[in-house]
Parts: sequence; structure tokens; C-alpha cells
Amino acid sequence: MSLSLSESLKEVFQAERKLSFYDFSGLQSSLSFSEFGTQASSYQQALENLGVRPGVVVAVMGPTSQELVRACAAVWLAGATLCVLPVPTRLANLEQFLMQSMEKLSRSGAALLVGEEGAVSCFKEMAGLPVMSWEEVETFQGGMSLQNAPFSNHQPALVQFSSGTTRDPQPILLSEQALLSNSHAVLDRFPSPAGEHSCVSWLPLYHDMGLIGCFLMPLLAPGDLTLMGPEVFAVRPLTWLEAISQQRATTSSAPNFALAHCAERISDDDVQTLDLSCWEIAMVGAEAVRPATLRKFARKFAPAGFSENAFSPVYGLAEATLAVTFSPLGKGLKTLAYCAETLAKEKRFTEGESETPSLGQPL
Repeated sequence: MSLSLSESLKEVFQAERKLSFYDFSGLQSSLSFSEFGTQASSYQQALENLGVRPGVVVAVMGPTSQELVRACAAVWLAGATLCVLPVPTRLANLEQFLMQSMEKLSRSGAALLVGEEGAVSCFKEMAGLPVMSWEEVETFQGGMSLQNAPFSNHQPALVQFSSGTTRDPQPILLSEQALLSNSHAVLDRFPSPAGEHSCVSWLPLYHDMGLIGCFLMPLLAPGDLTLMGPEVFAVRPLTWLEAISQQRATTSSAPNFALAHCAERISDDDVQTLDLSCWEIAMVGAEAVRPATLRKFARKFAPAGFSENAFSPVYGLAEATLAVTFSPLGKGLKTLAYCAETLAKEKRFTEGESETPSLGQPL
């Protein structure tokens, strides 16, 4: 009999693995899975005291932190539905951010918004639902009348908004079975037992590749996991590679632009300080994969021990939970050369100077 998501997490918390966090200054904190499980269980109880239960959608908002992932795990332990919302960036239009967030709160069916005080305080007078900081959840006395989401008989584990690449972001309802099946389908592709691997990620947890691919999957493996916020990567991409080097991570995923950002921003002197020989699986997805970018990154970081064979271009979308196609791990980039002009004008394939990467085979 397969385990539920809550049961799976409880089993994972018994593993001798660690969860670490980096910020701009480097390693910030580290705790065992057992300690993380204790914190998540305590927060689960606090949420249940508020009235959180199966059928209730809890929206969470905050920067990547111990508090955010604790809340995510606690919602799942309670059997409720999670929805992770983005926080505003320094360059964001605040009015636009508020409008978009209010729309997502409405469309997700959220009954409660929980998050970092600075991120959620502006919603307390306008959201039309209870809004609480991380700390207020733990100190609140008494229960609330939280309404179940109007999903008829469907009780999702996650409301994941689509990327918005081709249309406005849509709420995708993902069941426990979908999360667990897609996660295990990916983990089963690893060249050695998934539990022998470790992951570093800066991907935002409101994105499916960040939440499912780089938080839930490493937990289920279970393997050591190191997280940092996307703002850390954006300002100092070297921190991402330093974390991989220092934590001896075997897997880390990124979109194409991130590899270009590293190749352009990190100096040759800094490359000499890294040891990326441990990095066995570098999944590249979430946007178009450019072979030239991958080759440029591989050349740049070859002196640090990075192997081009680590690249695994992938394709996925929230509507399919996450992963759709998967390149063979440890085989590197594979491409197909074609003539773009002939394809565009005559709708037929001929060899040429353009190239497209293979994104692997369906899971």
C-alpha cells in the first residue's frame, strides 16, 4: 500500500540527512531532517489549532527560509492544500504586485494567508481572509472558521499557478498522487539510489521546479538539501556554485539564463576557488534550452571540475505536475542540426547550421 504525502514526509524525517540555508554571506544555518520534522510537526499543530484541515487551502508567502519550508511541510502534514505565492522584488511595481496577489488568493480558494510579516502585513486590511505572520500562527489563541475551498469532490495537495509564458497564470490543482508519482518517476531515473544524492537550489518555491523539483523531490529521496533565495543568486551567482562545491552536491537544476548569468558574472579567479567535480546532474529547463549557453558554461567551469556530461535538458509544465520529458542522466547535451529557413518556408526538415537540443523521452 502506497504512503500518503503526510506519511511519506513523516518517514523522511527519520532519515539521517540535513537541510541547510545560504544567504549573501554563505552558510546561514543547518539542521537535521529530524529537527526539521519536529519543527514542521509543531507548526502543523499550530495550524490545526487555527482550524486548518483537509479541504482548506493555506497560502504562504515569504522569502526562501526555514520558516517558509517549515510552513509548507506543516500544511501537507495537516492534509490541507498548499499554495505558495511570490514575494515582491525590489524592482516590482507594488500596486501591480498587490493586484496579482489578490487575484491569486481569490482563484486559489485560500482561506488563510500566512507569511513573513513584511510580506503579508499589507494584505491584512484588504485580503478578505485571515492574514497572519509566521509568529502569530504560533501564538494565536482560539480557532477560526476557515472555509473549505470550492473544489467539489477534488481535494488537491497543491494549488500551483502556471508560469504564464503563453497565457495569464492559471491555478492548477495537483493531487497527492500526482506529486508523489511525478516525484518518484524522476527519482527512479537517477543513476544510483536517489538517497545517495544531495541537492542545492536557489529556485523560488512558488515555481513548480523549485517547490516540487528542488524541495519535495530531494526530501522524498531523501538526500541532503541546501536552499537559498533567488535574490541571492541574482546578485551573487557565485554563492550558488560555492554551495554546490562546499556541500558536495551531486544535483542542482537551473534555467538557461542562470547558466549564462554565471558564465558572464563569475571571474576566472573565482572559478579557481571552486570544486564542481561532485556535480553529476545539472537539469536545465523552465525555459528554452540554448546549446551555445550550455557549452559556454561548460568551458568556463571546466577548470573547476565541471563535466559537460552532467547536463540533462528537461521539459515540464505545471499542468503535468512538473516533469514531462527527461534526458538520460550523465550523458550530456544531445542536439539535432537543421536548416531553419527550409523548415520555416517549406515545412520540411533538412540538415543545416541551426540546432535544437534533445529534451529526452517522456517519463
